[in-house]
Amino acid sequence: MSSTPAGRQTDDARSREHHDDQAPRAAGVPRLLVDGTIHSTAEPYAEAMLVQDGLISWIGAPESAEHVIRGDHERQELDRGLVAPAFVGRVDSDLRALNASAVATLLDEAAAHGQGALRLVLDVTTASLEGDPGTRTRLVEVLKAAYWHPVVAFPVVRLTGLAADVPTSDGGAGQEGLPGPAQRIQRLIALVEHCDDAAGAPVGVELSLGEISGGVLPAGSAVSPETHEHTVDHLVEVSAPLAEASRQLLLDVAGHAPDAVAAVVVDTRRRLQERRTTPRPDRPTVLVDFDSARRADWEALVGTAHHVLMRAPGHLGLALSAGIPTSVAPGADVDPWAMVATHVHRSEAAVSVRAAFNAQTRAAHRSLPAPDGLGPGTAGLAAQLAPGAVATYTVWEVESLAVQTPDARTAAWSTDARARTPLLPFLGTAAEPAALPRLRATVVSGVEVHGTADARHSGAQDS
Repeated sequence: MSSTPAGRQTDDARSREHHDDQAPRAAGVPRLLVDGTIHSTAEPYAEAMLVQDGLISWIGAPESAEHVIRGDHERQELDRGLVAPAFVGRVDSDLRALNASAVATLLDEAAAHGQGALRLVLDVTTASLEGDPGTRTRLVEVLKAAYWHPVVAFPVVRLTGLAADVPTSDGGAGQEGLPGPAQRIQRLIALVEHCDDAAGAPVGVELSLGEISGGVLPAGSAVSPETHEHTVDHLVEVSAPLAEASRQLLLDVAGHAPDAVAAVVVDTRRRLQERRTTPRPDRPTVLVDFDSARRADWEALVGTAHHVLMRAPGHLGLALSAGIPTSVAPGADVDPWAMVATHVHRSEAAVSVRAAFNAQTRAAHRSLPAPDGLGPGTAGLAAQLAPGAVATYTVWEVESLAVQTPDARTAAWSTDARARTPLLPFLGTAAEPAALPRLRATVVSGVEVHGTADARHSGAQDS
C-alpha cells in the first residue's frame, strides 16, 4: 500500500491501488470484451473494448482488436450484452446503525444495482457530533470502511438539530449564550475535518432548509419578507464557511414551495458573491429534492450555479430544457433502470432514455465534488466509456436496444447512422413496458465487484 495520506489521493487512484491488491489476475494483463454493444459516445457502434491496468485502452470493432493487442490477454464473451457506464447512487443511513461491516454491506448492495459510485449520507445530530466522542469514533470507522470498499463512496454528513442551536439570524451570538449560525457551523466543520483523512476526501455536509428557515416555506406569495430575509441570512451564514473550507453543501429542500426556494437561492447566491465566498465550481451546492411543474421555477435557478438532485421521479424534462444541471439518485431498493423508465414514460415532461440514463450517470458525476487537483469537468468523464477513461462499467442482459425518445422527429434522426447515437435498452411504453435490463456484472477500475459466473472473463488467451 502507498503511504500517501488518504486525503491526498484521488478517488480513481485510491480505487486502482486497492483493486491491484485484490485483483486475482496478473497485473497488467489486458482483458478484451467482445461480442456485445459498448455504449460509447466516442465509438457509438463499437462491439469490443480492451481494459488494461484499470483503464479503457481501446474501443472498436472486434476484427480490429488484433491490431491493438499483443501477447497474453483475457477474453470475455459478452453474448450480445450491453456494456454501459456504471450508475451513481445515494445511500442514506443513521450513523448509529452502522459499523464497518454494515457499511460494506450497503456498498455491496449498491454494486448489485449496477452502481460504481455513490454518495454515502450519514445522519448525525449536532449534539452527538460535538458532545459524544463515541460518535466521532464511529464516524471515522465507517468512513474508513467505505474508503477501502471497491465501490467509490463520496461521504456526506447530514447534520440535524442545527435549528435548536442557531436561534438568531444576525450571525452573531444567539439567545441564552448560544453561538450564531456562522460560529456554530465553523465549529462543526472543524469536527468533520478531522474525518477527512479517514474518508480520503473532504466530507460533504447536508443541511435541511426547514431547520435553517424555521419551518416549511409556503408558496412565494405567502412568504413574508421577514421570513424570506431570515432564511437568506441563515443560509448565507452557514454556506459561507462551507465554501471557504472548500466543502460541498447539499441542501434538502423537500416539502418547500419551489418558487420560495428559488427566491431564497437567488438572493443567497447574490449575497455570497458580494462577500466573494461562492462555492468552488467543482463542488457546487446541490438542492436535494427540488422539483416543480412550473418552468418559471426552474428558470429562476439559471445563473445560480446550483445543481439539483432528485431522489424520486420528477419533472426532469423541464429541468433539462431550462438548462439546470440535474441528476437522479433512486433509493437503495429501487432498480436504477426502473427510475429511467419512470422518467421516460411520464405523461408530462417525458425525456428520452438517453437523458434519463445520463441523469444517473454523467450528470450525477458532475454534481459530485471533484478531487483536489482535478477540474470541474473531470468528474463527468468518469461516466463515459472512452479510451483513457477509468474502466468503471456495467454489463447488462437486454432484450433489445434502440434510440428511444418521446419526440418522433428526434427519434427518426437519432436512429440514422449519421447521427452516431449510441444505443440503450428499449423500455417499451407506459401501457406496455418492456422487461428491464438484468445485471450481469459491475466493474470498478477494471475489477469485477459484482457479477455472475457467465459474466466473468473466460481465461487467458494468447493473441
